[in-house]
Amino acid sequence: MAWNAFVDIVAMESPDDLSEIQQHAHFAFWYDSEVENGGHLQYFENHGTLHADATMHALEAVEAIAQRDVLAEALKRWNGTPRRKVRSLGEYAATARQGEFDDLDKAYWRCQPEMTVCLQRYLDSHFADFMELE
Repeated sequence: MAWNAFVDIVAMESPDDLSEIQQHAHFAFWYDSEVENGGHLQYFENHGTLHADATMHALEAVEAIAQRDVLAEALKRWNGTPRRKVRSLGEYAATARQGEFDDLDKAYWRCQPEMTVCLQRYLDSHFADFMELE
């Protein structure tokens, strides 16, 4: 039950409405969700680089160091190539088939501990910051 409430907070709330501790979980959760569902290309297409530094800081805060290192490499790659926004599903699929981030997506999926473990530990360490105790 606590896990579901935690996910609801970090997934549904705007980072502007969260405390710094909650923001760490928010950015780590969204990075993980995007990469798990569509890789780094999906992460950057959906989120851009606006919160990349905050996400790397968040990954460090939740002790997802291997994931932080993968994101740092992906960010270098993303920023190292001129980009234009993908405007259609077909265009996205064509871009994804080029496989620019395939190696980094695989590296992410091999990271240990997995993000769910990192986030569960983070919740356990900061339980009162996410749950109202009566």
